[in-house]
Amino acid sequence: MNILQKLKYRHKRHQGWDVNAYIEYEQKMQNDLTQPGINNDIKKWAHQRGFLANRVSRYGLTDDNWQDYLSEREFAWGFPYNNFKYSRWIDDKLTLYYTLIPFRQYMPDYFFLIDLEGRVFKLFDASEDVSADTEGILATLKAKGHLAVKLYSGTEGAGFYHMVHTQDGTYKLNGKLLSENELISFVDGLKNYLITEYLKPCPELAAIYPYTTNSLRVIAINLPGIEDPIAKGLIRFGCKASKEVDNTSQGSVFCFIDVTNGTYSDPQQDTPDGRRIHPERHPDTGAPLTGEIPRWSEVKQLMLDICNYMPELEYMGFDIAVSETGIKLIEINSMPEMTDYQIAGPLKKDPWYGKLWQRALARKHPHQPPSGVND
Repeated sequence: MNILQKLKYRHKRHQGWDVNAYIEYEQKMQNDLTQPGINNDIKKWAHQRGFLANRVSRYGLTDDNWQDYLSEREFAWGFPYNNFKYSRWIDDKLTLYYTLIPFRQYMPDYFFLIDLEGRVFKLFDASEDVSADTEGILATLKAKGHLAVKLYSGTEGAGFYHMVHTQDGTYKLNGKLLSENELISFVDGLKNYLITEYLKPCPELAAIYPYTTNSLRVIAINLPGIEDPIAKGLIRFGCKASKEVDNTSQGSVFCFIDVTNGTYSDPQQDTPDGRRIHPERHPDTGAPLTGEIPRWSEVKQLMLDICNYMPELEYMGFDIAVSETGIKLIEINSMPEMTDYQIAGPLKKDPWYGKLWQRALARKHPHQPPSGVND
């Protein structure tokens, strides 16, 4: 970092910014300049006001209404929404497991940790008969048939692998056939990974797409004075475009959830050229993209119980699977994105996000938010 950058970031800190949040926001805006399909005048207008360019059409932004909407710049400036002392409880998957021991029945099975030095440690659900090494991981794969390989801390499907051992004795990694020696070489090269249960979708969700977990992302805004913290939600269905994961950033289809009753509708998908389309049916299976989340009342009660268990955490994104083996909590994100939820209307006026934003303003006072043109 050169002297000019240091001075710039010092200035941003004096304006109330968390420097890491500012750097991430700045990078998003830089990347947005190269996005296809949007003319430069729209990009300039959006960026001056702190929005990514595609928000202009998605939100219907105009000169008259844009200040009602929460921009990427404002949302990044408000960081952190959770005290770092408490967000550490959920920011990596292993600490989350220990934190939520009272909710053990809702956690996937955790078999192995591979640390930064490549050492293998057996975890809670590994069989007593297997060893803490690559041989033990392969033995577990043969016994279970499927395993998930996840970065110790990571989101949006980054670093995810699906290992399979078929009944005829072959191995697959993210759908690609491998020999046993090739799979051993892959496992030997892993560092900072967890080996866990692979979650297959329950029959109702598998009927729409059977090859990914089809997970829920549900937002909780857990502030005093909010009676029901479960604010927004969506369900993500994988497809050929998203490969082994169901993350929207990888091209999956998603539908918004009505969190009052668990129904889902209004399907959407981002295309490689940056467009947002609205398929009525799944692009690969043809299944209709409307329905009801199985066991929604139990899913919602689980999230409410965790919110009560950890009242220190004020903003959470729950990733949950309704799987073959039951309701499973995949992870909790301490900084979930808010952008897709703003399609329905400006979040500054939302009963949940409006209070989260006011909380950020109060916490950052006397600093003023970057809510103007070119702030």
